[in-house]
Amino acid sequence: MRARLVIIMLTLALGATACTGVIAGTALPQPNFAPYNPADANTAFGDFSTVDPCALIDVGALPGDLNAVRQEPESLDYCALKIDVAGESAYADIGELVSSTGENLSDPEQVAGGLTMYPDTLSYGTCTAYLSFTGNPMYLISEVSAESGEGTDAQCTASQEIAKNAATVIARQRVPHVTGIPAKSLRRLDACSLVGTAVLDAAGLGPSVTFPARHQCVWNDKANDAAEYVQLLFLVGPYPEPAQGGTTTQIADRQTVVQPTDETAFGECTLATGGIEFGQPQQDLVEIAEVFVYASGQTGAATCQLGTSIANAAWPKLPASS
Repeated sequence: MRARLVIIMLTLALGATACTGVIAGTALPQPNFAPYNPADANTAFGDFSTVDPCALIDVGALPGDLNAVRQEPESLDYCALKIDVAGESAYADIGELVSSTGENLSDPEQVAGGLTMYPDTLSYGTCTAYLSFTGNPMYLISEVSAESGEGTDAQCTASQEIAKNAATVIARQRVPHVTGIPAKSLRRLDACSLVGTAVLDAAGLGPSVTFPARHQCVWNDKANDAAEYVQLLFLVGPYPEPAQGGTTTQIADRQTVVQPTDETAFGECTLATGGIEFGQPQQDLVEIAEVFVYASGQTGAATCQLGTSIANAAWPKLPASS
């Protein structure tokens, strides 16, 4: 599974539903109770936690040279595509909702449905376009990342084309939702509610940074936002297995993969535990709860200690995996 983390630093978001299937049900439009204003987030989306992100994109209407193909699901909140950009393979994610971008957006463009699109510049191999909604102000992310290397500005053009495609889809009808959600699905949980104040205070972490769908939460270091942050998020993928340097252990009676990473100036750690089956049995996918920790000037092992304390608080509140 290609991990994608929405990093929030300085208390702002910077920049884990099925794409090839849905959870035990079909995606249906919201009931038409009020005049439809696609630019209003509440009207367009309804319940943000059950949005079917792959219903936001009309792959057949994308520019032919992108050669867009849906990929296996990776997240409850965005749809994953593989595309061609200037002759090179790239990945596109569409559908994630954020309340803030952490960017100084400029060059607005009016697109379908009265929505406003803001382009961004290429950064670390990724380029993002944002669709802005009113009412309950928020942004829908269209992100294109190079498969390898630093990428090119052509990725920005691709991210904008995908955002415009989503705007056209949203302009046509209310956003479809996933139905028949199992009682033990992580989709029913609010990630920010899984870790109590006492645990956060002991770790020196600040208030929760929330997301509209409630499937992820971020806490920054109270003393230095840029030095350390912790993210708890719900993803989709094969059952977690350790890579080189990782281990499997029991945390709060749940099998957990602990994966430290040491870099020159910082340490990272990922802790992941599998949940219920996602999609169709032949897909071999499960829902995944993941804790990600970043800390400047620390080792991966040190960040795993903090991650373990967060997982010890969150895991007991997760539904059983079977």
